[in-house]
Amino acid sequence: MKVLRDSILYKNTDHYSAFTCLTRCLNGDILVAFRLAPNETPYHHHHSMSRAVIMRSCDEGETWSEPVMIAPDDDIGQQDPHITTLSDGSIFASYFTWQAHPMTEKPTLFDTYGELAVTKGAIWRCCGVHYAISKDHGYTWTNYGKLIPKGACREVYANAAMHSKAVEFNGKLLLPIRVEAPDSYKHYLVESYDKGVTWNYVTEIIRANPEKHHYYDEGYLYLSPDGTLTCLFRCYDEGGLMEYCNSRDGGLTWSESVMTTIWGFPQTITPISGSRAFLTYGYRKKPHGVRAKILKDDLSDLDEAPEIVIYDGGNDVDIGYPSGLELKNGNLLVTYYCIDLPGDTRVIKCAILGK
Repeated sequence: MKVLRDSILYKNTDHYSAFTCLTRCLNGDILVAFRLAPNETPYHHHHSMSRAVIMRSCDEGETWSEPVMIAPDDDIGQQDPHITTLSDGSIFASYFTWQAHPMTEKPTLFDTYGELAVTKGAIWRCCGVHYAISKDHGYTWTNYGKLIPKGACREVYANAAMHSKAVEFNGKLLLPIRVEAPDSYKHYLVESYDKGVTWNYVTEIIRANPEKHHYYDEGYLYLSPDGTLTCLFRCYDEGGLMEYCNSRDGGLTWSESVMTTIWGFPQTITPISGSRAFLTYGYRKKPHGVRAKILKDDLSDLDEAPEIVIYDGGNDVDIGYPSGLELKNGNLLVTYYCIDLPGDTRVIKCAILGK
């Protein structure tokens, strides 16, 4: 596979665009979700007006609609939207949220379990995963809510974040969520039996071990044809090499983490035809860019599969968060964000890979 075309999907000098996710609706349309916020100098990932939006293509990625907000009535800062098309045609969207507080409120925030960022003259509190559901191929959204899984302690949801599509498996929806607790980063698995309306706590997937890792971040869930669940992690120690762990019992128990030779983050992965899977990831060291691998669908060749360079962004370190999807003609569509050089406008780009 090689890059056949690389173009800008969305650009607006007033906006900071980032963090993409693709899905195909049952009617054939392709949706891309991303985070849209007012542009700032210097740029920043915290903004109280950031919104989860989608754009639509009805012609296999040739043209795209203007961005439309997923949850306009959810007026808290929205981050990192992910969308999954379910077997009944509904679309489940999830995103995590930030809320800004004045510095004078810092003493009252001691019970939020840790994820507080002091920047831009305010305290930013990560305040949980929110979701919305569409029954009409992403044109309208309902069932807005905060994901509070039954059976979970407050730590699991109060300041949770996520970076994964939900996975449909054996009549249930599975989603990994990440929590920055006082002692370490942790990932938990939650499940829904009603297409995302209500949720239950399942188990802890992994937690950072200070002797090995301080962080396992941005877990992404993948389902192999044999029923194996794999959760891929962005890691900051050990040189930033990707790690993963597996579950062969529907997510109830998980293996120890396994380190790969793949440098790059965060990772997303999607099944494609020919018993294969398409892995995409950002590459934030020189030459900065976006890369990918085409794997066996059981991921047994993670290390050995050749790497594809999708985009070389030079010195652009604010880059990546790609998502992949197979087109009807067998080519592969990849979306990601980067700086439109020269300049400092963050844009959403799309690449077409083919033979």
